[in-house]
Amino acid sequence: MQALVVSVRTEVGQAVTSGQTLVILEAMKMEHIITAEQSGIVTQILTQPDAMVAAGDPLVRLERAEHVEAATDTAKETSLDDIRPDLAEVSERHAFGLDENRPDAVAKRRQTGQRTARENVADLVDEGTLVEYGALVIAAQRRRRPMEDLIRRWHGRWDRSRERRAVR
Repeated sequence: MQALVVSVRTEVGQAVTSGQTLVILEAMKMEHIITAEQSGIVTQILTQPDAMVAAGDPLVRLERAEHVEAATDTAKETSLDDIRPDLAEVSERHAFGLDENRPDAVAKRRQTGQRTARENVADLVDEGTLVEYGALVIAAQRRRRPMEDLIRRWHGRWDRSRERRAVR
């Protein structure tokens, strides 16, 4: 199938062993690791990152070599406890609208003897079953306002309208 080249993990002249990662492709929102079918020396790289390739397109040419010691992969091992930067940003955006991160808004609701929208929703749905996407939405004004401002403005408006709907 057609795919996007995410990264090329080898270079011309490099010795590779059978099973070593050469290229990583992305197709249908999944990464596909292309490995060497045999040990050898890389003689030609026929693609580059961000290129689109079709099914059957050659990506790397190898010259067969029987007793090749591949260079050790010096890439840092990723710990399963590490949080990717994009995931950290999503978590931060979701946390922005939680009651514990909005003490002023919660205090204002308490002054009038009302509950927050999140408290009302928590009583209506089973814990862990509601999937929210609203925290990831921003206004289409990126040319006029900085991203941080758009995020904060949206959350303020969204929280007020959500609270009005929850009260009804």
